Amino acid sequence: MGDDASEPVITRPSLEGTLLSETFEAIAGFYKLKNADAFDDLTEYLVALSCRDQEGEEYRPFSDPEAAASTSRRSDGHAIALRLRDHATQALKIINAIDEDLKRFDAVVNLHPPLLEAIFDLDLGDPKDLTVPPEIGSLLQFFGAADFKGVELALSQLEAIPVRNKLLKGPMPNVTLRRAVAACRHYWRGTEGHSWSMSSLKEKAVRDENNRQFLQGKCEGFVSDILTQCGIVFGLHELCSAWSAVDKS
Repeated sequence: MGDDASEPVITRPSLEGTLLSETFEAIAGFYKLKNADAFDDLTEYLVALSCRDQEGEEYRPFSDPEAAASTSRRSDGHAIALRLRDHATQALKIINAIDEDLKRFDAVVNLHPPLLEAIFDLDLGDPKDLTVPPEIGSLLQFFGAADFKGVELALSQLEAIPVRNKLLKGPMPNVTLRRAVAACRHYWRGTEGHSWSMSSLKEKAVRDENNRQFLQGKCEGFVSDILTQCGIVFGLHELCSAWSAVDKS
């Protein structure tokens, strides 16, 4: 057992209206925190995680169909990525085929005027005019008319995108929340030397209430408060799941 569950229940400091820059000073005494620099590193990471890896700022219950839609989006996105990669491969093959056919055409026809007039619906006009008509100018200038080196490079890069062969089964885990909890554990246990444990989060009734003020353990109180201060969106059900996953990893 951690030291959280055995300590008397004391109302933890309210952070309502507290700026992130003022948070360490506001909670250091209650949580017995000493390393302000490491705390700043933690909150900087969590804010970056919040800004980069979250799409919305409102919490959606774990049973919300919109939250579960991420799994469908993952499947759709994976299918599109596979098609993009396949199309890039096909486009490169087509470009190479065009290049080869242009070379073969030049070798076979050799821009011989009678052959050109027999193959194409055009009149080469006055024999003193030795230019190729613009209608078939692409036979000579196709790869010079556009930046095909750049096109081939772009297509090669698209062809090489590291699409997973298979998706993991089941719903998408909340990786953002897991990373946030893992960062909190590193600071709380690794830096400050406190016992890492959750107590109230284990109670379904507390998770169902989804009110972080009901969390009695200091460890879980710290985690929920800091995540909230840094803009990480979560519910207590998700926090418990992420916490358990981090502990198992």
